[in-house]
Amino acid sequence: MKLGSLAASMYLASAAVGVIAGILSLIAFRAMSPKHQNVERAFRHGSIAMVLMLAVANSLRAYTSQFEILLEAALQALALLTLNLWARAERARQEAARLPETPHPATNSEHVEGAPPA
Repeated sequence: MKLGSLAASMYLASAAVGVIAGILSLIAFRAMSPKHQNVERAFRHGSIAMVLMLAVANSLRAYTSQFEILLEAALQALALLTLNLWARAERARQEAARLPETPHPATNSEHVEGAPPA
């Protein structure tokens, strides 16, 4: 199938956005690793990559292949949802780790040093 100049330029722009989104996704993936865990960076780069793919690349590619992008868009939306859930869980885990442990009150069977006998 021969593409016209407009379709060819849209296809190339879509491919360029795909490369940029791929690079951003790799940065997000590295930021999610246990060694370099940075929730904010991973969420920011991953979200930008998925939004670029959903909004720009898919709309440009829809000009040439309308039905191919339906599954891709669904998978990208699922990836964005998963990234959002992961970021929320990590923020909650980090917040819980920052809170000091509350001391448990001594029960009747425990003797507290310096306390008068019961």
